[in-house]
Amino acid sequence: MQTKGSYIISFLLLVVVQVLLLNNLHLFGVQAYLYVMFIITFPISVSSKILMPISFLLGLCVDVFSGSYGVHAAATTFAAFVRPLLLRLIVPVNDATQIESLSLSKQKLNFVGFAVVMVLLHHFALLMLEAFSFKHIGVVAVKTLLSSVYTLLLMFCLFLFQKK
Repeated sequence: MQTKGSYIISFLLLVVVQVLLLNNLHLFGVQAYLYVMFIITFPISVSSKILMPISFLLGLCVDVFSGSYGVHAAATTFAAFVRPLLLRLIVPVNDATQIESLSLSKQKLNFVGFAVVMVLLHHFALLMLEAFSFKHIGVVAVKTLLSSVYTLLLMFCLFLFQKK
């Protein structure tokens, strides 16, 4: 389990990496949104009433430094809102009471499934808000899929190199 200080450092590092590096690093016209990793790795035991304002703040920080108009804040708040529902669907009830947080090293299948669905939902919400129209739903769907793959690859690479 991480301490509050390590979550604050993680929050700040993900914002800085997103704003300074990933916002300027486009791969085949799509962008990775790695900051969603903070919401995915946040402890299960912490109430969503605490996670939602933190997620909003995370998205707002990315919005402020990216010059976007609240789309990241809305998408991260949405991700924090659906997180408890996804956890109930993906993590068996008896496991949810026993574990503090999902991790790739302990609950591989549960974590991968949860991360994939969370990233897809976050990215779809974000890109739909950016498009602000159902007229380009096909383009949004393709960009959602490609940016989700890009984000998940980066996220899992980070998990491979973290300390055990």
